[in-house]
Amino acid sequence: MSDLQFRVRAPLGLELGTGECLEITSWSLKEICFPDAPNVLPKKGILSIPFQGVDIRFPVEFAPGSEPGTLAFEGLNGRQRETLATFYRAILSGQMASTAEVITALDTPVDLVPMGETEAERDAGVEKQAPRSLRAALTVLLYAGLALAVFGVVGGQIWSRLTQIEVAQARVEAPIVAHRAPQAGYVDQLDVAVGDRVEAGDRLVRMSDPDHATRMEDIRADIEDQDRAVRRARERLRRHLETEDAARAPLIAAYEAAVAARRPEDFFAARSLEGVRAVWVALRRFDDGHWERVGDWHEERDVREDDLRQAKDDFRRLKRQLSAQKASGSAADVHALSSGTVTAIHVFRDQYAARGTLVVELEADADRLAVGWLDEHLSDAVYPGMSATLSINARGRKHRLPGRIVEVSAGAQEARPGQYGVRLAVLPEASSSDAVRALMRPDAPLRMTLDRTPAWALPRQRPAWIAALPAGAAPPAAGH
Repeated sequence: MSDLQFRVRAPLGLELGTGECLEITSWSLKEICFPDAPNVLPKKGILSIPFQGVDIRFPVEFAPGSEPGTLAFEGLNGRQRETLATFYRAILSGQMASTAEVITALDTPVDLVPMGETEAERDAGVEKQAPRSLRAALTVLLYAGLALAVFGVVGGQIWSRLTQIEVAQARVEAPIVAHRAPQAGYVDQLDVAVGDRVEAGDRLVRMSDPDHATRMEDIRADIEDQDRAVRRARERLRRHLETEDAARAPLIAAYEAAVAARRPEDFFAARSLEGVRAVWVALRRFDDGHWERVGDWHEERDVREDDLRQAKDDFRRLKRQLSAQKASGSAADVHALSSGTVTAIHVFRDQYAARGTLVVELEADADRLAVGWLDEHLSDAVYPGMSATLSINARGRKHRLPGRIVEVSAGAQEARPGQYGVRLAVLPEASSSDAVRALMRPDAPLRMTLDRTPAWALPRQRPAWIAALPAGAAPPAAGH
């Protein structure tokens, strides 16, 4: 803009970071002409405008100008630019001029304007004021009230931080037991309803597998076939055993013939008895059940006995399968894992439920607890048995329940995955009463405050290993 290009000759002061003060005599709203034009030009400084004996100062930053030896203004805010523009336009229009290294306004008034308060104004102001003592008393009361309010709030917060611990994410936790389908099947019958009281082992839902009856029929048919196979094998073995005498008769006849062929004195003298001995040994081996050749009577008997034994084993295996299938028919039913009250039913009749499907939820016969989370840096400030106060809102009324911590455990926070903390479980007093159970609805939000003993009131105890040292012995040095 042309308004930014005209240079005026009026004194400006520039204080550099080194403490050196320079006088700028040629400048515009865009840039200044640096005196002497050194090799290294400054980047920032304090610009002062000497106006009628009063310096107007503000910090400025520079960038290289359009010509060598010039510095362009950079980053001027609105007030700085407007102040500089006021003097710039006034000098161009002749309303101001440079006189003895000072910018002077040509219409400067000659008479001084009184800045103090006149006597009439002072008397009028005093008449409207309250007495000095009353004003002093009101001022003291005002400041006392403000101090009481400020220090009361701040002091109360400090005292609360010293004597209490606020627990985050506090809620009521009921002992809910989830029951899931042990295997896939159809829901045949619901034996309970929401609100029913059940005992451990009671059947909650009756379920059936559509393929169960088919498998039972197939196994029964296999059992009948195997029973016939056992009877056939037993009959074949019986018929084969009936031929034992016929198979033994040739050996007896051979033995009798061998004995008849020898004279009595041969037996007394034990002469030429090899034939008799061989026939007698063959008869004894037959009676002892030894095989003489493949396919003889004993080999056939063993084969038939093995067939009967295998048929009986297959029959017993099928009977066990039938018993297992009968048991599996009732294994699909859902039974109560503990005593309690049914709180929710998630299936309906004739619904197909896959294995692991949530079927029924019940609240076990146990106390409802208030659980919350603390940051891990407060883990050494809590302990089981520590007193706590629970605040819960029920139907627009605030109720306070005293209680004590029954569980302190560390782990990942459920509401903040990836963050660890301290889980607290508080058991309220008279937790088994109907009034307390009515107030502590499952998953109801509440406020949990722990009563912390101040650090100066805690007893100081020496560590056990120091107390066990002999009298006069010094503790080991660090690192030992």
